[in-house]
Amino acid sequence: MEIKTIALAIELVALVTQIVFFVKAWRSGDWGHYLPHILVAMVVVLVSGAVVLMT
Repeated sequence: MEIKTIALAIELVALVTQIVFFVKAWRSGDWGHYLPHILVAMVVVLVSGAVVLMT
């Protein structure tokens, strides 16, 4: 598989994960528990997006 395809798949999974954790944090009101997960997913989306743009 191409690196671009793999990076796009990783970006999609991380984006969905970020949205899911955001909704969980919104509903529960426990931002302290979910914020690290949201931030890690955000970094993964940014890095994989940079890989897609560079290839």
